[in-house]
Amino acid sequence: MNNPTASGWVSLHSAKHSSIFVSPPQGVGVYSRLIMPYGVTMERKISYTLLLGFAMSSVGGPLALAAVYLNFGASTFPQWAVVLTGFFVFLFPMYIWYRYSESISSPGGMYEFVYRAAGKKAAKLQGWAWAFSYFLYLPYTLSYILFYLLPSIFNLPAIYLYLLGILLPAMICFLMLLDKRVSLSVLTIGAAIQLLFVVGMVFYIHAPSAMHYMWNAMPAKSISASFSFSLLLVCSSLPLYLGGEAKDARKRIGPSIVISVATVSMLLAIWAAVHPSVPASPGSYSAYQSGFALSMKYAPAAFSNALGILIIVSIVSLVIAEFFALSRLLHSMLEISVRKSTGWISLFFMFFASISLIDPRGFYNITLYPSLIALYLSLLIPVLAYPFFRRKLRLLSLLDMIAVIISAALFIYGILLL
Repeated sequence: MNNPTASGWVSLHSAKHSSIFVSPPQGVGVYSRLIMPYGVTMERKISYTLLLGFAMSSVGGPLALAAVYLNFGASTFPQWAVVLTGFFVFLFPMYIWYRYSESISSPGGMYEFVYRAAGKKAAKLQGWAWAFSYFLYLPYTLSYILFYLLPSIFNLPAIYLYLLGILLPAMICFLMLLDKRVSLSVLTIGAAIQLLFVVGMVFYIHAPSAMHYMWNAMPAKSISASFSFSLLLVCSSLPLYLGGEAKDARKRIGPSIVISVATVSMLLAIWAAVHPSVPASPGSYSAYQSGFALSMKYAPAAFSNALGILIIVSIVSLVIAEFFALSRLLHSMLEISVRKSTGWISLFFMFFASISLIDPRGFYNITLYPSLIALYLSLLIPVLAYPFFRRKLRLLSLLDMIAVIISAALFIYGILLL
């Protein structure tokens, strides 16, 4: 390719990675196109409806965020302001993902972004850190659901929890081995129901008036709370791994992430504004602050029971979305079929889910911190590589550098917070 501009298509891969091509058409910008390698059939493109449903499910499990995790303790801000400022901070990593995804569409997601920006070694570090994080996340999240969250919602005998510890991962693995449109349809329907119940929380939970914030709290608490909320949104990056399958991936993946995060954040801000919760004492994190705890006290029993079930569904949906993305990453990194990568993940998932039942709480405590450190590291690497990517395109701007600084600060904060 002596004249890449004239020829139209410029290969960005070696022969081994011949799936990504970019075409610089008129004006500024680089556009990419994916031709699936490795004999994997990804010709069944994902519709925008299914992509958006996947993206909504990826935003922390929207209902779980509203009913369980919207809990920041003492703050000089009202909680709705914490949510909005946290959303504002998160605009910067979303901007970086948006810019990457409009130029590169690949099942490798951030691995492919780093590969193009900083080379193979950095990409391998990012990809394996991300994979390691989610390999741990899948089983320890089930431990959290079954032995921390579920007992606080429903009073079930211990034997049922252990049975669910085998049945639930088996059901998830079975779902992932079906046609992808089945699992994506399940996520899309689940996401719609979750959003409806977040709206329902506003109208059905009639808590008495409460203080918006604690006047004696330090301003640093508010900044910390906003960053903490931003970190709850990091799984919204999962649609990046659908770059090989989504229709018009370069045009739709970035907007799907922005729309889903904005929608969930606005609903959470409304919920927090209508029903602010009071910390038991400055800096405390009591269960009374959760939306589900409020529903048990002030909402109709039928709504509260349904909410409890859907909180579990919300987190399980996030596990399915992460399983989906992980299978695409391994397909891209290891150059194996998606079915084979799904099979290997299923074996690993079932094995460690079974091992975790020996000591569920101990397994959760041991695996949580390594997983989160690896996750924030894997998110930090594409941010640090981003200026190199933009400079190669001769598009590096002041806004790019501001986004890098704020995004890097967010993920470093996440690591230091642990």
